[in-house]
Amino acid sequence: MKLRRPDILLLSAILLAAVLLWAFFALRSSGPQRTVRVLCDGKEIAAYPLSEDREELLTTPYGINRVKIEGGKVRVTEADCPDKLCVYHPAATRSGEMIVCLPHKLVVQIEDGKTDPALPDGVAR
Repeated sequence: MKLRRPDILLLSAILLAAVLLWAFFALRSSGPQRTVRVLCDGKEIAAYPLSEDREELLTTPYGINRVKIEGGKVRVTEADCPDKLCVYHPAATRSGEMIVCLPHKLVVQIEDGKTDPALPDGVAR
């Protein structure tokens, strides 16, 4: 089987596209470090880097939540609230995502260094 000129051009274009996509995602992930911010009643009570695996027990006047950061994801693994919606919420991975526990007035959100938390995000437009 002999490769013709159009075949070589197509393979070159696919290879170039793959290299460009890899470079885009590699540069994007090396940007500002993402941080997990934990707020209770609108006030920040903790902040952790998303790149470090850890598990924290957060005790607030409203209750107890366990937050686990692992593999660039954050999730609430345990809560003593009645509905436990925060525990069933999928892990947050991207900047701007948040997990909310309404009975405990707790917000777990991911931020990066380039976004201003006071400004609305793309969803609010």
